Amino acid sequence: LGRRWMPVIVCPPSLKWRWTPTQVRTVVGLFFLGTINNIVYCIINSSGQNLCHHFGAENWLGAILWCNIFFGFFARLVNTFFLEKTRHSYRILSIGAMTAAGLIIIIISIILGNHFFWLCLVGITFAGTASSFGESVCLGYLKHGFPPEVVNAWASGTGMAGVAGSGIYMILKLPFINLADEWTFLLMLPLIFVYWFCFFYMIKPSSALAPSLPAAGEKTGLLGEENADEAGLPITPSPPVLTRRPAHADEHSVNAAAAAAAESVDADVGEPQALPATPTPSVVESGGLPVETTMHRILRCLKISLWFAAQLGLVYFFEYVASTGAADRAELPNFRQDPSWFIQNAYVILGFCYQVGVLISRSSLALVKIRRIEVLTILQGINMMFWIMLAKYKFIEGPYWVWVQFALMLYVGLLGGAMYVNVFYLVLHDKKFPDDDRELCVNITAFAQSIGISASSVVDIILETWFWV
Repeated sequence: LGRRWMPVIVCPPSLKWRWTPTQVRTVVGLFFLGTINNIVYCIINSSGQNLCHHFGAENWLGAILWCNIFFGFFARLVNTFFLEKTRHSYRILSIGAMTAAGLIIIIISIILGNHFFWLCLVGITFAGTASSFGESVCLGYLKHGFPPEVVNAWASGTGMAGVAGSGIYMILKLPFINLADEWTFLLMLPLIFVYWFCFFYMIKPSSALAPSLPAAGEKTGLLGEENADEAGLPITPSPPVLTRRPAHADEHSVNAAAAAAAESVDADVGEPQALPATPTPSVVESGGLPVETTMHRILRCLKISLWFAAQLGLVYFFEYVASTGAADRAELPNFRQDPSWFIQNAYVILGFCYQVGVLISRSSLALVKIRRIEVLTILQGINMMFWIMLAKYKFIEGPYWVWVQFALMLYVGLLGGAMYVNVFYLVLHDKKFPDDDRELCVNITAFAQSIGISASSVVDIILETWFWV
C-alpha cells in the first residue's frame, strides 16, 4: 500500500523554498498577525481564575470561557456567508476596533469593582469575538495561493500567542511585579496598531511570493514531485479536472476523466486527488451549463469538510475541558496559602505549559504532517477523562505533584496544536477541496472549533455546579 496509508509523513528539509526579502517579510508579518490576533484571547483565559476571584465569582470560570468564544461562532458565520465579497482590509480594521472596545470595557469593569462582573463578561465577549472573527478572516485570506510555509507561519504565530499571553501574565504576577489586571489589559491596547501594520505593510500578495527556481541540476528535495508542485515548478500535467459540464456531455468521457483524476495520488497527504464535486442536475440551467445555487454549494462544502470539522471540534472540546475546568480544580486544597509561588499560581503555569505544547506542535508542519488525525482525537479524549478524574479525586500528591501536572498539560497542548495545524493544512492543500471553495471549507471547519470550545465551557459550568462539589 506504500505511502498512501502512512499515518505520519516525515518531510525532510528541501530546497524548494528560496527565501527572498519579500517572502521573509510576509512570513514574519503573518507570524505576528497570528500572535496578536490570539494574544488577548489567551490572556483572558489565563487571567480567568483571578478575575473570578476579584469579582467574587469563583464558580463562574466557565462563563468567562463561554463569553470568550461563543459569540465568535456567529462572527465566523457572518464572515463566511455575508462578508465573502467584502475586502479583507475592511474586516481587519473592524477586528482591531472590536478588540480595543473589549479591552476598554474589561478595564472599566475591574476598576468599578465587585458588582460589575457582568460588564467584564461583555468586554470579554467583544475581545473574544474579535479573535474568532480575525482567525476566520486570516485563514480565508491564506487560501489565495499562499504556499505551505506561509500557512505554517500563521499557525506558529497563533501558537506563540498562547505562550506569549500566558507567559506575560505569569511574569506580571511574579511577587516583585504583581501588576494589577487592569494594567495588564491596558498594555495590550498598543498591539492593535501593530496588528494593522502587519497586515497592511508587511504581508504581500501571494503573487509576489513565487519561489525561485533551483539551480541547474539541483534536486528539489526528497519528496520529488510534491516539492515541485508546492513550489510552483513545472511538473507533468495532471488530467483535466471538470467542475461543470453541459447537460448533453458524453457520460462515458466524463466518467473516464473522473477515473483518471482519481488515480493521481497526492504525494503530500497520501490521498487520491479527488475530482471536485460537480453540481447535480437539480440546479438551475443557464446557457446549457448547470449553475450551482448558494445553498447547494454550502451543503456540498459541508459534506467534504465534515470529517475534518468533526475531528477539530472534538479535540478542542476535550482539551478545553481538561485545560480550563479540570485544571482549575486540580490543585490541592488551600493552594493559595502554600508558600510556593509555583503552587499559588499553578493554574496560570498550567495554561503556560499547555500553550508551549500548542506552539511546538503548530510549528511542526515543516517536519511532520499527520494524516490520521482521528488518532489525535482519541488520545485527547483519554486526556480529558484523566484530568476530570484528577480534579475530582486528586490522586497525584506528594512534594512534586504540581510538576507532574505541568508535564501532563504540555502533552495536552501538543495534541491540540497538532490537530489544528494539520487539519487546516489539509483543507488548504488537499486536492479534494476545489480551489474556489477553500475559503468556505476553511470557515466551515473553523465553526467546529468554536462549537467545541463553547460546548466545553458549558460542561465546565456543569462540572463547577454539580460534579466538583
